[in-house]
Amino acid sequence: MKISKLVFLLLFFIFGCDSLTWQYPIKLGDSKEKVQSILGSGELQGKNDLISGRLISKEFYTYPKSGVSITYNDFDRVEKITFEGNYHRRDWISYNGKIVFGIDLDMKLNDLNRILGEPINVSEQVFQAANFSWKKDGILIECEIWMESFEDYAGKVEKDTIRFMELIPSI
Repeated sequence: MKISKLVFLLLFFIFGCDSLTWQYPIKLGDSKEKVQSILGSGELQGKNDLISGRLISKEFYTYPKSGVSITYNDFDRVEKITFEGNYHRRDWISYNGKIVFGIDLDMKLNDLNRILGEPINVSEQVFQAANFSWKKDGILIECEIWMESFEDYAGKVEKDTIRFMELIPSI
């Protein structure tokens, strides 16, 4: 077993996520059974792909009617939560409540910076979006943010809004 998996398990089995910090009903480290009791069984996506012994993609479960995707570790514990934000996907419903630290998917980049501080990493803009990363209280928050306003077949997208947000344990 890898040391990173041991550290993840140790941190989230002993400490978990503070209930004052975390508003979404599913937390990093929660069991697959808990997720299924809240969201249902989900739709399995992807597969565990190995190249030269390294995992390059991992199975995950999507819950389109809840606007979330969940990736589990080898012990069936939540390893990553991805929330769909502002992109007008026809078959997805975006989650509309608070998630963590009072953040919701309707916030703009300046709101995220106010709550989380300056990002630890910002990628170059690709097409209309850029990736921003923050670390806070043991959680890595990665957001793809729309850097331009535009309109497409599904409607208008505002600048500085969240396309998607990923939550991952951080040391």
